[in-house]
Amino acid sequence: MLTIKRDLRDETNLEDVKILPLADFHIGDPNADIPLIKRLIKQVEETDNMYTILNGDLMNTAINSSCSDSYSEVMKPSEQLKRCVDYFGGIAEQGKILAITDGNHERRISRSVGVDMTELLAAQLGVPNLYTAGDVLLFLQVGYDPRKWNKKGKRRPLIYAVFARHGAGGGALKGGKVNRLQRFSDVADADLYIGSHTHDDIVMHDAIYRVSRQTGKVRLCDRTYVNTPASLNYGGYGEIAGYRPQSNKHWPVITLHSREHLITVEV
Repeated sequence: MLTIKRDLRDETNLEDVKILPLADFHIGDPNADIPLIKRLIKQVEETDNMYTILNGDLMNTAINSSCSDSYSEVMKPSEQLKRCVDYFGGIAEQGKILAITDGNHERRISRSVGVDMTELLAAQLGVPNLYTAGDVLLFLQVGYDPRKWNKKGKRRPLIYAVFARHGAGGGALKGGKVNRLQRFSDVADADLYIGSHTHDDIVMHDAIYRVSRQTGKVRLCDRTYVNTPASLNYGGYGEIAGYRPQSNKHWPVITLHSREHLITVEV
């Protein structure tokens, strides 16, 4: 598991941090909604204090053995990579990418010929240290906790633990997708879990008693789960396989509040 620590307090002037996770663009698929993709990236570029996690399946990379039809692709895998570099180059320069994870579509190329397309993308964007083929756990410092002070009399920063992975499987019904998303918490204790892959916008919450071994105390902590939709119009192998159409109109915007430990989500 890749762990990343990042202090956002100076970048955001101690204001709230917003995260718009981007995944399942499937660039190269004839049903990819390119205008929507451009609008989402522009939203990150032009919104103050907004960041993103690139959470897999950015490229479609269909091959002969995959569910997707390689003969219907509108561009070769190498062209898909170039398109992604072009699309995400601006937010990479702005420092707005928090992490990049691999997707099952890109892994088709890795398994077939040993070339990691997402690793190449991260390198060409100039952020190779932000890439993982597996899970990522981010520790983000956002503002200060007004209730907590250290021994030197200084306020302690608010730190959010954010776990992200592309995901796998999921089932055809919403309940199966929800269960698989919630099982992310079996891997790591975090405040926020971000998944993708199932092409369904899901926002849910639970709570857990978090144990402090140093103090011998427990604290009830809320946890937030977010799954991203896909920027795909209905058709292709999804239609042929009889999958239900999924809405892509409601992309979740996550807010990490800077004056209290609180996560809210707008869709």
